[in-house]
Amino acid sequence: MELMGAQYLIDHIITAYNAEQEQKAYRIYVTDIMKALAEANGADVMCRYADLIEVGRHEEMDADQIALDVIQRAGLRLNDGFNEAEGDSWT
Repeated sequence: MELMGAQYLIDHIITAYNAEQEQKAYRIYVTDIMKALAEANGADVMCRYADLIEVGRHEEMDADQIALDVIQRAGLRLNDGFNEAEGDSWT
């Protein structure tokens, strides 16, 4: 058996991908349970972990849209004098 042959590499990549997906599913499962428990105890949880790690949606957004999305997901509020067109800052 060739140690670093093409089939070995393909098998390794598939195994690594499957392990990564399993870990990702576990993290989403655990954080969803934690979110549900926190909300049951009166906490205001802004979003799911799964929503934070979603990547594909940001590819169609420009930098300003991504920044505003991150601010909203983090639960931050814009300054009262914020003017998006002028590029003011946020807190």
